[in-house]
This record gives sequence, structure tokens and C-alpha cells, in this order.
Amino acid sequence: MKMISKIHRMPKTITIIGVIVFGCLTLIAYGFSSYIDKIEVGDISNWYSTAKNFYPDIANLSKFKGKWIFPVVFILLIVLLLLQTFYKQKIFLIRHQSLAYDLADIDPKFKHNYYLNEHELQQVGSVQTDKIDNKAIEDIDQMALAAQKSQKRIAYYGIAYTPFVFRLGYKIGDQNNVILLHKKRDNSKIFEEWNEENTGIHINYVEEHNLVDSREIIVAISTSLNIQDHHFNILHPENKHILKFVTNYMGFDSIVSYKDAEQLRTIILSTIRNIVIKYNIKRIHMVISSSVAFTFFLAQGFSQQHDPEIVVYHYEQGTYTWGINMNQISERAYIKTKGA
Repeated sequence: MKMISKIHRMPKTITIIGVIVFGCLTLIAYGFSSYIDKIEVGDISNWYSTAKNFYPDIANLSKFKGKWIFPVVFILLIVLLLLQTFYKQKIFLIRHQSLAYDLADIDPKFKHNYYLNEHELQQVGSVQTDKIDNKAIEDIDQMALAAQKSQKRIAYYGIAYTPFVFRLGYKIGDQNNVILLHKKRDNSKIFEEWNEENTGIHINYVEEHNLVDSREIIVAISTSLNIQDHHFNILHPENKHILKFVTNYMGFDSIVSYKDAEQLRTIILSTIRNIVIKYNIKRIHMVISSSVAFTFFLAQGFSQQHDPEIVVYHYEQGTYTWGINMNQISERAYIKTKGA
């Protein structure tokens, strides 16, 4: 599956050029170079003439003992091109909604490249003023289980409450090559897959209350908007350790790359785990200001077996009003913050 994923990400133009080059080398090596001059597709004959001008010895490839390599590579590139053109990987696509009924469509190119097995997690209206429908949490757990059992590559997109997004990623776990789609705020009308670029974004962290005798910690992660200290006063930070992460530049579209996301997640997880060991932390209270895609991706990195208990909170009107305990069953997972 990893190999197929890498094949699809390779530019088809490079494969086509490789087919042409090794096709010509095969003809030359086996004494059919005269046929190249008769090719009228594109500028192949002109390229061959140019190559002969620069490398006159190219015509002597027929004497090369290892010439068998040219037809072998040529055939392999043909197979690769056929896979890129006709093979479509089956995808378990999760469409997640809890904040709005209307959701933008996904990139038509993405639809064209895969066979999509679509699954909708519709949870609008599941959260009331002072309670949550437990079925919403159960539906998340069931969707995660179905995705795992499908043995298909998973893709995820949507607009949902942060604790919902985190729980789904947490329950699915660190499945390889999950596809993440993000809708940019620059008037984009579609969800597009993250790219492979490295933008230079990095994350800094600050540890506070290191003298507090506590087995609990508040972890604040800011990549979209900066989480202010007073926002999580309701979580009683005065008697807890605090760990704050902030990216060097923030914005709703600051993370749109797999490479960037992997780098940031690695730093976040390793730092949290070092602090957990240092203070024997038993519970993590997590507040996140980030994109849906990165929240899901971050959650995948945590271990249900090895990391402490995690509660992720929902931000509303300047504070955190409720949360979900990731380690509890659906009936016991909802937490109402005191004073909210």
C-alpha cells in the first residue's frame, strides 16, 4: 500500500520522460536507431540528433555489454506509467461534520485519483448547552473501528468540534499514510490534500509551574490562534504543570504539508512524554487551536497504552466549556468544566 501511494505521488511527466529516454536507448543499443529518425511524435527525433551532436559515441551503445538494462528499465517504466494511469487505490473516506450542515466539496483531482468509499459522520446538533449526546461519541468510536477493519487507506476531512476530531484520530491510531484534506481560508471552495513541501515552520515551547507538586498538566497547542492564559483559567492552572506550544507563525492555513505536520508532531509528542516522565504525570488536559487536519494527525500519534489519560476541551466564548476524556468509554467520556 505504501508503494502504491508513492507511485501515485510521483509526477507522471517524469515517468513519461523516462519511458521516452529508455525506449530510445533500447532502440540504439539493439541496432534500431534508424527508427528514431522516423518518429514524428513530439520532438523525439530532434532530441536524438541533439544527443548525437553532444555525444557522438551514443551510436556505439550496441557494443555495451550491459545493454540489457535498457529494455528492463523501459518495461518497468511502462508498467509504472500504466499503474499511474489506470490503477486507483480504494480509500475509506470520512466526512466529519458537527459545526455546520453544509460542507465544501473535495478536490476533483483527488476524486479522479482514487476509488472513494465514502462514510459520513454527521453530528450537527449533538452538543447542547449543558450536555452532549453520548451517541455522538459512540458514533466516533464505531467509525474508527470500521475504518480500521476496512483495511483500506483512510482519508479524513470536515469541520467538527476539536474534542470530536481528536477522539476520532486517537481511536484510529497511527495508521500509515492517512490522507488529510484541508480547506484553505483564502476563498478556497474545496478541500485539498496536504502537500509534501517543507515550509520552514517550527514550534517553540515553554514550561511553567515546574515547582508545583501535581500529577496533572495543561498542554496548550497554538498553530492557528494564540491561546491566552486566561482562556484556560477554568481548568485551574494554579495547581497544575503547564506546557505551551506556539508555532513561529500562526494562521488557519499554517499547516498544509505532511512534512511540516510530522516535524511539529514529533517535537510535541517527545516534549510531552519527557515532561510526563519528569513529573510522573497521570492526566493531560489539552487545549488546541489548530486546523481540523492537524488536530486529527496529532491525535493519531498518542498511544492509548503508553501515554497518560488525555482530556481535550472545546473552546467557546473565551473559555473551555466541556471536554472529552479519550480513555473513557462513550458513556463516561463527556466532562463539563466547573463554572462553564
